[in-house]
Order: sequence, then C-alpha cells, then structure tokens
Amino acid sequence: LYRNRGIARSELGQYDGALSDLTLAARAAPDDTLTQISLGVVYQALDRGAEAVVAFDHVVRLEPDWIGAWINRAGAFLDVGMTGPAVDDARRAVELDPADGNALNMLCWTLIQDDRAATALPLCEQAVAAEPDVGAIVHSHAAALEALGRMDEALPLYRRAWQLSPDDPEITEDYERTHNP
Repeated sequence: LYRNRGIARSELGQYDGALSDLTLAARAAPDDTLTQISLGVVYQALDRGAEAVVAFDHVVRLEPDWIGAWINRAGAFLDVGMTGPAVDDARRAVELDPADGNALNMLCWTLIQDDRAATALPLCEQAVAAEPDVGAIVHSHAAALEALGRMDEALPLYRRAWQLSPDDPEITEDYERTHNP
C-alpha cells in the first residue's frame, strides 16, 4: 500500500509525501526493487543525490543483471559530481546489453560529463541509431559534437532534440542557448 501510494504521489510531484510512504515501504520490505527504484527517483527529484546513490546501489545489489539499475545509479553519481563511478556504471550497463540505446546514451553522456567527448561521440552515434526518436539521446549527440567544436553539426540536433522533447528543461535550455543567442 505504502509503495503504491508513494509511487502515485511521486507521479503527481508530491515528493515529500512520496518519500514518507516509500520510506515506510522500504522498512517493511527492504529488498523490494520497485520501492528502492522509486526512492531513488524521489531523492533525485528532491536534490538529495547522495541518498539517491544509496537507493540505486541497493537496486544494483538486488538486480545486478538489469541495465536499469546501473543506468539509474550512473545518473545519481552524475548528480553528486562523481563522473568516474558514473562512467563505470554506464559501461557496465552497455556490457549487459551492447545494443540498448538507453545504455549507450548513458555511457555517452557520462563520458561527455567526464570531458571525454571524443570517446563519447561514437557511442552517441550508436545510441541515436538504436533510438532515433528519443530527445535525450539526440541531445547527448548534439552535446558531444558541441564539445568537440562541431557546432554546425550540433545545431540541427539540438533543434531535433527540442522538437522531440519540448518539455525537458535541459534540452530546452540548450536549444534556446544555441538558437537564440
């Protein structure tokens, strides 16, 4: 009951109530994967990155063969500025499923954040080939190109990412920054 209500509250943006419910659910069933994932998502929404890392770490231990566990923890590591472990987790996700566009994108993105855009670019291209209509993936490709000084190639990709995901604040910010100087 607490887990389900916590997830519902999270979906409604009621993060404090969601956290309360999910904390109760985690006490009752500490090894419930869905509860731990939901806790991590709520912690991220509340800008409590370290706690998100802990929740996703629990998920990694519960489900080590699930790429989502590694992708989520990589994102939480990025939130707290730990790019090295983020790259390692994203790399593990790609090892588990080398053709998954989301895993490839997370590795691409973590490498960009780790100032390794040249290494990231081929992964970004693979991610876009796997998932051409996902705004976040197209955005990562644009960011890699921009980091490499290839802005003429990045601009149409920033526009495409924004067209695919106009409600994403980071994508919108980069689109406006690059198209309305």
